[in-house]
Amino acid sequence: MRSDWSGRVCCVMCGAVGVTAFWPTGENDFVYDDTAIVKENWIVRDPDTWYRFLLTSYWPPKSPDERRRAGGDVLYRPLAIGAFRLQYLIHGGSARGYHRVNTLLHGLASATACAVAWRVWNRIAAGLAAGLLFAAHPLHADAVAPIVGLSELLAAVFVLWLVLRHLRAGPLAGAALARFHVGSALLFAAAIAAKEHALLAWPIILMIDVRNSPFAGSSTSQRGRPWRAWADYLGKRGHIGFAFAATTFFWFRFYVFGQFVRMPPADQALWANPLAAGGWLEHLLSPFRLLWLTGRLLVDPSSLCPLWGPDGLVLPESLREIDVWLGLMLAMVLLAAAIRSVRNRGPAAVGLLGFILFMLIPLHIIPTASWFFAERWLYLPSAFLLIALAGIARARPRSSAIAAVCLAAILLPCTWSYARAWHDDESLNTTVLRRQPDSFQAAKNLGALRLRQKRYEDALRIGLEMKDRFPDAWQPWQILHESHQALGNAGQAEQAKAERDERAMRAFHAR
Repeated sequence: MRSDWSGRVCCVMCGAVGVTAFWPTGENDFVYDDTAIVKENWIVRDPDTWYRFLLTSYWPPKSPDERRRAGGDVLYRPLAIGAFRLQYLIHGGSARGYHRVNTLLHGLASATACAVAWRVWNRIAAGLAAGLLFAAHPLHADAVAPIVGLSELLAAVFVLWLVLRHLRAGPLAGAALARFHVGSALLFAAAIAAKEHALLAWPIILMIDVRNSPFAGSSTSQRGRPWRAWADYLGKRGHIGFAFAATTFFWFRFYVFGQFVRMPPADQALWANPLAAGGWLEHLLSPFRLLWLTGRLLVDPSSLCPLWGPDGLVLPESLREIDVWLGLMLAMVLLAAAIRSVRNRGPAAVGLLGFILFMLIPLHIIPTASWFFAERWLYLPSAFLLIALAGIARARPRSSAIAAVCLAAILLPCTWSYARAWHDDESLNTTVLRRQPDSFQAAKNLGALRLRQKRYEDALRIGLEMKDRFPDAWQPWQILHESHQALGNAGQAEQAKAERDERAMRAFHAR
């Protein structure tokens, strides 16, 4: 009983650290994608179309007559849009309320990660270590600081809660069994409605239930059609509800997007995802480079950057490149550890399998992403990795707990500093350019911001720098055209417009 009380206190402590880490983001404004998806989204703000979030894409269509935005990403996240709409009804157009919700959800995710690690390793120190490091790590700023990170946060909370629920579940019958079945199905449905990648939680839950079955590995399971016993057992653990939730989700998604499961490569901008035009070698080697980058960001927060593109993360050309080789070695170690742990029914299997599965999309092994790399994609995978690594605390629980507290105290100032990058569009793009000076996306965004601020001389300077640095892009000429036009330079504005049209047409034909 005392152990349970201590464990709950540790979960609350981890949640409080998570809230403390990102509480200053309440002063942030709408930043980057927040504007299109939340601030100016008619589905969020229009009081007469409350149900439309179920029938439209995550990126809002331009008019109520459309289901998806033309040329927009193929994303369907109705729970996230519905949550934005509910928040708008509560606190209107103020960014502070949205940021506070994100912060509280991160605290809840941190507490749940603590509980999962505690349950997996049966050590409070393991839960404390995983929860504190997850709560305080600056890597998670890209999921918590921008308002659109809500989808990552909701998916993580529901997935971790679902895993915890199945880890704790014992023999059930009657009304308790019905409540468990319905509750698990609803959690799974909420997770995939928040973000599609939560579908990958199903194999993790399946592994947990198979390992915890009363007849797994027994000789009696080999007699008399054992599949019936397995089907009955897994059905009672909620997997029939999982199938129904997944089927319903895909039906709605098909209604919105039809047969499309991803944005066509021809529609993807190369500055966002260079793999769209990459060859087989780039597709083969990029996962190893991205995996090594993930490991480096976890141990070296100074390498973090709010926006990643091909300017700061080039496509690999050979296995001889050091980070590709190191990523390959890391992948082999992770796979070997996961296979061994699953076969031996070791406690690390939950964390290792979860990390590997939820990294399939960020590493482009499942090629559904239309962006090359984003730190927010690592939010849920990092939770599972920390749960797996928390097993270190089994041997020396007290020293491990002290080390986790000290490390969290070191990470918190880094998180406060890094999260300030999302204060507004100005700070976001200047931070990116400071960390990756050749970032096309940040330069383009900053030029557009200067135009909105009517700082045309500054916008002109940015356009001139961009046209020399990115000679094939049409966006610098668009900035130059609008700047010259506002400054009254009619001839130069027409020349810039002609250059813009020529490059835009060239890019269209290249697709």
